[in-house]
Amino acid sequence: MLSIKKVILFGALLGSSFVNAGNEDRIGTAGATHLLINPWSRGSSMGDAGIASSTGLEASFTNIAGLAFVEKTQIKFNSSNWMGNAGISFSSAGLAQRISEGSAFSVSIQAMNFGDIAVTTVANPEGKIGSFSPRINVFNVGYAK
Repeated sequence: MLSIKKVILFGALLGSSFVNAGNEDRIGTAGATHLLINPWSRGSSMGDAGIASSTGLEASFTNIAGLAFVEKTQIKFNSSNWMGNAGISFSSAGLAQRISEGSAFSVSIQAMNFGDIAVTTVANPEGKIGSFSPRINVFNVGYAK
């Protein structure tokens, strides 16, 4: 005889086969993916492999609990030419400060500059009518105990 648990499990599995998530008009799009870029070179160079063991200011991006292990004061600056010859510069600066025996506070900023992009229109696909320079800034404040 079937138990209640087996009936519930079978119903959940059967019901989940009809579930759809998202909107079909938005397939393949996402917003704010620049927030997924690790701004600190040490963690980024390891492909974010050390997420659980990151400490100090770098932990403010990967694992905020690791921020509590900052010794006294930590200041970091990072600048890179992101994606090689694409002309995208990525800079970050941050400060982490221990404020008590087991807690710390951090402030950081990341800036992406995409260089000069030519303005084009349907009537003028060659451009040569001007340019614009998009920029993204991310401000981060963190606390860990």
